Amino acid sequence: MQQTFKHPGRASSHISNPGIPQKMRSVPIYFRSGWLLFFLIFSCFASESLARPLHFDYFHVTPPMKPASQTGQWIDGKLNGWYRQKHMTPPTLELGLQAAAQRLAQRLAKRPLRHLPHKIVQSALWLSGNADHKLRIFAMAFGSRKQLWTSLQRALKSRLAGQYPTHFGLGLTQTPASICVLIMSRRGAHLSPFPRRVRENKTYTLRGQLLPGFSQPKLVIGTPTGKVIRIPLVVNAGGAFSYNWTFKMVGFYRFQIVLQDERGPWVSSQWDVRSLTKGQSSAKIWKRAFAFHKKRLWAHKKPKKRALLPTTAWTAKSAETALWKLVNAQRSKQNLTPLKREVRLHHLAKQHAKDMVKDGYFGHTSPQHGSFAERFQRLRWHVKRAGENIVVAKHPKEALRLFLQSPTHRGNIYDPKAKLTGVAAVLDTKGQIYFVQIFVTP
Repeated sequence: MQQTFKHPGRASSHISNPGIPQKMRSVPIYFRSGWLLFFLIFSCFASESLARPLHFDYFHVTPPMKPASQTGQWIDGKLNGWYRQKHMTPPTLELGLQAAAQRLAQRLAKRPLRHLPHKIVQSALWLSGNADHKLRIFAMAFGSRKQLWTSLQRALKSRLAGQYPTHFGLGLTQTPASICVLIMSRRGAHLSPFPRRVRENKTYTLRGQLLPGFSQPKLVIGTPTGKVIRIPLVVNAGGAFSYNWTFKMVGFYRFQIVLQDERGPWVSSQWDVRSLTKGQSSAKIWKRAFAFHKKRLWAHKKPKKRALLPTTAWTAKSAETALWKLVNAQRSKQNLTPLKREVRLHHLAKQHAKDMVKDGYFGHTSPQHGSFAERFQRLRWHVKRAGENIVVAKHPKEALRLFLQSPTHRGNIYDPKAKLTGVAAVLDTKGQIYFVQIFVTP
């Protein structure tokens, strides 16, 4: 997750992710009757084609779906009742998420896995035309409805599930095994269909509608050259927004919609678009992409036997130093000056990392100390720009990989004007590492 702001007196911008958040990680799952399986993920998507069902040619298009089964309708009613008892707005059933959940349920029923890789989930979402970014996924094997609902309630009560979802999708299969997959999503804006493949030098319009409780939408675009462009979107009185974008280069573009709610800024949607030359065949590219994701969805590799390792081989100090060196190595590849570590920034980052582990949350806004902007301003240090990246990972290399996958996080790492940094790492009881890195332009 990433967040930035500029010194008071200048226009401020806040970018946050995920979840990646929404913690950017995956947790092993074990398919045994009655065991709850859950993990959370941050999705990214690729391209597709023409003369196919619309959801293969465009993101944000609902794929065709069969009516829900009796068990599915029963779970839908139970979920609505549970949220109303908690005086919360029940999430809405969304067919794109339902299609992805159904693909995963069918895959797990026919080819069970001890661990559901992030790549398999990505492919299921891609094949369903879904671009939601803040997701929780629960997968469970069950023997009866009662057993299923008992496990599901445990998931809903879990802190990891407390993301106040707005939409959900439910996948069920009972042959050859009874598997349920529930995808919960927090979506802040409805987006109009956007093509998966475009032509070079053509202009396309992105349109969307803010949902109640969300504000300050920004469009963040990662270009094929690695440049990150941030565009504040103008919202009319009805909550609608639009923006025209010209694809001037061939290659992959990554789009993100960043919104603000009462908990701070976060990435609502993320999707990839491929820009083609006039001579490239869209149909051939679609076939290759479709075959790739279908194969990846059903991939079945036997897990390698590994010796048991300690919970983690990393200490907080060694993880901090490793991430600092990795980030500077990435900057040197772009001919950028290395970042110098600064003690005040280290203490600020350390405090926030400790808060997240202690209070059991993941985000830029601390219940005790406020947003990143508020926390930084207490330093009474006037700078031109400051930004914050946060992520939960198993080791520094994974943290860097997750940062580089997001245009907003990558923008902080490759900021040519940034000179100082503070890196903090705190381990939780499960061996996960909460990383916080602050970037400053003096």
